[in-house]
Amino acid sequence: MPSCSSPLQAQVHLAQPAQPAVLETQPNQCGMDLRSGARTGPIAQLSPEAKAGFEEGVGLIFSQWTALVLAVENQWGGPDSATKADYFIEDIIEWFYKKKEHYVDDLEMELADTLLEDFQVEAEDGSPAQPSLL
Repeated sequence: MPSCSSPLQAQVHLAQPAQPAVLETQPNQCGMDLRSGARTGPIAQLSPEAKAGFEEGVGLIFSQWTALVLAVENQWGGPDSATKADYFIEDIIEWFYKKKEHYVDDLEMELADTLLEDFQVEAEDGSPAQPSLL
């Protein structure tokens, strides 16, 4: 049987400003290509540069999310609201790294749950959908 010891290697090529970034993967002997175009097997590993870019992008998105900004500015999560927001962002980044499949609905639910648990904010206006759609 083929060994599945090496992860799927991935490289992100940052395109010109008018073009999107491209994720290229190099499959190993594990996994299989599905008719849908998806591939089963190990999760793609980002290069250090791509990982830093992704994490910076997530931080920028969250820094512009009105619900979180208001929660931190008004200390709705208590005096350590800024620290809670930092942990929140780290948790979402880990969510992306650990999960094999990502669904907008799951991310939106995760965002809404964390807002409620950590900041006592029940976002009835649908604002958790804003960062999850980016």
